[in-house]
Amino acid sequence: MAYNARMTPRPTPPRFARLALFTALALAALFGIAWAALTILFPPARVKSLVESQLHRALARDVRFEGASLGLFPPVRLTVRHPEMSEPGGFARGVACSADAVDLDLDVSALLGRRIKVERLAIEKPALHLLLRTDGSTNLDSLAAPQPAGAASSPAMDLDVRTFAIRGGRVLVDDVPAGRRIAFGLATTTSLTALEGGTRIATAGATDVSDLAFGPLTATRVSDLDASLSKLVLHAEHAGAYDAKGNRLALEKLALSFGHTQLALSGLVDDLGPHARFDLKARGDRLDLGEILAWAAVADAPAVKGISGSGTLSFDLAVRGAAPAPGAAPAIPDVRGTLAVDGAAFRYAGAPADVNALALRMTFAPDTVALASLEARVAGQPVSATFTAWHLADPELRFALRGDVDLAALAPLLAGQAGAKDTKLAGRVALDVRGSGGARDPGTMALDGRAQLSGVSVAQPGLPQPMHDIAGVVLLSPRRAAVQGLTGRAGKSSFTLDATVTRPLALVAKVGAVPPAGVTFDFRSPYLDLADVTPAGSGGPALPNAQGSGKVAIDRLVQGKLDVTRVAATVTLGPGTL
Repeated sequence: MAYNARMTPRPTPPRFARLALFTALALAALFGIAWAALTILFPPARVKSLVESQLHRALARDVRFEGASLGLFPPVRLTVRHPEMSEPGGFARGVACSADAVDLDLDVSALLGRRIKVERLAIEKPALHLLLRTDGSTNLDSLAAPQPAGAASSPAMDLDVRTFAIRGGRVLVDDVPAGRRIAFGLATTTSLTALEGGTRIATAGATDVSDLAFGPLTATRVSDLDASLSKLVLHAEHAGAYDAKGNRLALEKLALSFGHTQLALSGLVDDLGPHARFDLKARGDRLDLGEILAWAAVADAPAVKGISGSGTLSFDLAVRGAAPAPGAAPAIPDVRGTLAVDGAAFRYAGAPADVNALALRMTFAPDTVALASLEARVAGQPVSATFTAWHLADPELRFALRGDVDLAALAPLLAGQAGAKDTKLAGRVALDVRGSGGARDPGTMALDGRAQLSGVSVAQPGLPQPMHDIAGVVLLSPRRAAVQGLTGRAGKSSFTLDATVTRPLALVAKVGAVPPAGVTFDFRSPYLDLADVTPAGSGGPALPNAQGSGKVAIDRLVQGKLDVTRVAATVTLGPGTL
């Protein structure tokens, strides 16, 4: 006999469902009661008053904001809307810092363990004005309000800021000593932990700088500034720790990048401050020179202003040293490693030719810097060089330079090094020169080789007329330099010069700084108008650091109303005098 029985499920006991429902209702009621209590105890007006009181107690500046509110749902959130801090002297002088809103998410339960735990501190669209004065002070000095005399200080609590964020920030820097105004955008996300009363601090995060613009202090609007670099974004990542007891900064990572270029720095800094000791490593692998030059092109330095180019740069350097003691000469750090440039090219704005196929290798060792090799093509002509400097406190040099150099391609670089703004150079110099000796007195440099000038011209504001058609040969030996058939023109004037010079590099030294060069010469001119070669108001031509004598023969000499012929003289030179 078969049985067919249907299984009927047992009814679920309602106890668990009722317990869950009761718990949910209890939590909702508790949250409602807490929210009601929070609303009663801390209405917006009271929260605003408390925040104002704390800000006025902490800051020595006028502050204001539209409102403040407190939220209960974990974590507790304090929101301050449209806060502003004044410039020194009050809001009549302007606003130094402002923001759309500040949100602070605080873990209140951590306070029971004497820890301040901030889940998130976010500043929305802040705007900061930084004024750098000529005396070294800023408008942000002395922000903290003085504490009342005899006020007891409580032990510092541990601080844990999980996320500190700035979104849509703007910074305006007025650099009065440089006469420059700089504006940029700022965004950052970082963390900060302070333990043991703030003696141990760790931080990590990332920052972006964008929309860079710059110009004179007279610019009143952002649109008046130069925005040629506004599309470049500088990205920085950092991670490190500071031990206040040992006064040591351990920099695990500081990486700067823009576009495809990234520079990385790591290491230790001990005795942080004016007597710091550092042991750092810097590395860059195949950095984009075009991007680097784009940043450098806007610098005030004439040597790099308006430059553009391409290629790659790599370096791996270790730098160890210490800051100098007060009044002591700057200490030369111990640098070790290598630097290389490959496939590089660059051109200055307005230059008729470029430098390309540039490759160089540099090595760094204690008290030694060496340019092991440099190869390039300047206006299509090959150029090579080597250079070594050692005993850097009182440098000894050894160098070699060979090639046919187009001065127009390098004019901004050469003019910048000479410190002569707006100098224009053209022509060619064929070089095969070697030298060695001490840098402190260039006159002791032993030279060898030759230099041949052709079609050289020089124009600068200090010259009444451009010098042009300069040509001639300079033969170098360890004992002297021989100038053969050096010719040139300025206006209607022209000349031919033959000379012998001992200690030739002393000619370019400051008069009185080193012993003068020894000169004998023979100067000839068919026509010489001193107005063509003498700067107005100078009282005479600038003379080099030289002593000696020579013969002068001028078929016709003109100086204002003076017009004489067949001038012949023997001239004696002293350092800077005739």
